Amino acid sequence: MLLEFMEVNKTPCLVVNNLNPITAESIFGLRKLAYKTIYIAPAYKPFIDITLADFRTIFKDDLKLSNNLQKFLDKNKVYTPKYVSKPFQHQMEGTEYCLDLLRAGALYDPGLGKSKIIIDVINTLREKTLILSPLIGLYNTWEKEIQIHGDNLPFSIYHGTPKSKKKAIEKFRDDGLILLTTYETAKKDLQVILELNYAIIIADESHKMRSIKSGISKTALKLSEKAYRRIISSGTPTLGDPRHIYCQLKFLSPVLVPDYHVFKLNYLIFKEARGKTFPVGFKNLNVLNEKVNLVCKRKTKEECIDLPERTITDIHVELSSDQNKTYKDLSLNIPTMGLNISNILVALRKMHETCGGTLKNNNKLPICDTCIHVQDCVRNEIKPYTQQCKIETKAPIPTINIFKKNPKLDALLELLDMILIDPKHKVIIFANYVAELDLIEEKTKQYGIQRLSKFMVKGYNLDFRILLGQISQGQSFTFNEAQYMIIFSCSLDLKDYLQAIDRNYRIGQTQNTTIYRIIAKDTIDEKIFEAIEKKQEISEYIVNSTINVGKSIQRPTLV
Repeated sequence: MLLEFMEVNKTPCLVVNNLNPITAESIFGLRKLAYKTIYIAPAYKPFIDITLADFRTIFKDDLKLSNNLQKFLDKNKVYTPKYVSKPFQHQMEGTEYCLDLLRAGALYDPGLGKSKIIIDVINTLREKTLILSPLIGLYNTWEKEIQIHGDNLPFSIYHGTPKSKKKAIEKFRDDGLILLTTYETAKKDLQVILELNYAIIIADESHKMRSIKSGISKTALKLSEKAYRRIISSGTPTLGDPRHIYCQLKFLSPVLVPDYHVFKLNYLIFKEARGKTFPVGFKNLNVLNEKVNLVCKRKTKEECIDLPERTITDIHVELSSDQNKTYKDLSLNIPTMGLNISNILVALRKMHETCGGTLKNNNKLPICDTCIHVQDCVRNEIKPYTQQCKIETKAPIPTINIFKKNPKLDALLELLDMILIDPKHKVIIFANYVAELDLIEEKTKQYGIQRLSKFMVKGYNLDFRILLGQISQGQSFTFNEAQYMIIFSCSLDLKDYLQAIDRNYRIGQTQNTTIYRIIAKDTIDEKIFEAIEKKQEISEYIVNSTINVGKSIQRPTLV
């Protein structure tokens, strides 16, 4: 059996002809070319070692390697990284790792300087690179980091107006080395970007690809096909569910994961209820862990940098009588909803809002109940309060009910009085709902407050003492000036929580930091933090090579 060598779009491949299909199924990484008897497999590390071991097990002494394949394997090119700014040891390890593997993941905790690792890789290779990034990281992280660590690497940002995007494309085609764009812009202008030539693709904050059904994931996977060198970068690659890592691994190489249906059967535990099947737990995470660590390097803050102490303190409060009555009324309705997931989620959201002292009412009436057009609307999938609705095209303006007594707000104000008595202290406050932010801003504006807008990507001045924003906005910025953080309310998204709590606990922080989490007793507040901690545990099982797990794990849930 002769194994040969070829390059496909600069990607080294092992080639074998006339192989028995049953034998091919038992060899790692083999893929049959359409309408041919030829099979190919990755000929680069770490996959080639596994594939060759399978071939040797089956064919033993009958296995032969072509001269070209043997020459490629003997070559083993080693890159010497080019650093503009001095790296930390963990950054050097990450840069060398990403240079050594054509497909690599830098799964470093937030705040460990993943962007510098990527820039050092690009500076060393000097090949055209496409970087996909969340909007908030486009200017606030990448533009600044390239200027600091990039030795004048020519870059352009493909975002904004048609005129600015056209200029970015022209610059990249002429003498540009890096094209920066957002996942959303790439999805919208996929065909434009596919016409470009790039050898490297970077998926920054690659957890954006956590759903196989999302247009963002499909776009990133399509764009990855053109690049022979691929890197994913995330501090929160999986948010408590093995399905979140699927597209990220497929982005690196399809040989890492099977068909998605098979993947779910391999790692999810299902339960049937009322004719429907639901995932209730996870299994074989040790097997998935091995696949992740085959191509990804995981680093935590604790093992990389000597940061000051961080303390997390929970402040428990009891709901006011009005809040408690509303909360109980909402919770008693849930058992009557059966498996109507959308109604259950609305009820849970309202319960969560109640804990923070606000309650949003969309003021929508059940106009479909007595409407003569209801059958036509169901048949044509027309929803009320849309342009197609024959009765009402505009939704009523929502109203926000504010509870007169709000123990969580009282606790926050007491904390601020204690923290800000020192004129040097600053604090970050995160909440989950805009109505909560408005309420907090109204009560604390005397201190000097700055709202962290989702679109505030150009930086901020420091003429304030409170930085206030939604917890979902807590990413791609550093505010080490704040020694304190208060989480007024939290989403169920692990990524939101982990990214947010690291905004003032990053390289350069020299002071001890404290996080206060204000929690309403015996409510969904407690359940959310319990679920987040469980998700964090599951995530580490998947990506951390030092954790050993082989048991089944229950899926975190609120109900």
